Amino acid sequence: MRITVRGWGRDLGETEIMNASLDEAVAPEGSYSRGKVYKKVQNPESRRRTSLRISTGTEVRLGGTYLMHVDLSRKEIAQLFFETHNGSMVRMFKAFIEEEDAEDRAEMLQKLAQMDERRRQRMIDVKSEVAP
Repeated sequence: MRITVRGWGRDLGETEIMNASLDEAVAPEGSYSRGKVYKKVQNPESRRRTSLRISTGTEVRLGGTYLMHVDLSRKEIAQLFFETHNGSMVRMFKAFIEEEDAEDRAEMLQKLAQMDERRRQRMIDVKSEVAP
């Protein structure tokens, strides 16, 4: 994975922020060390909020050395995959993911409907307690 920056107004050329293989990335344990690449899946229990964080030390001209994070959501990772791969297996895999997303949306709508119904029922109960 290579990350670079380039000046907008004063273009002094490309500056490399990170150039490391994800194969070298390890799970962070405690503190970070300069020169290492870390990857961590965040919120793995929630498909909607799952993301991957890539972290490494980088030297930038802002007065010091910084710990840099790149966060990619599950959706962004899938989008990058589908933009760089093709074929029948990829299309089938994409269909499965879209079906899974549709199921997640339906489940969320059902939960919202249940919460709305409970709220309505509570309002009816409150009105019946207040009315003589």
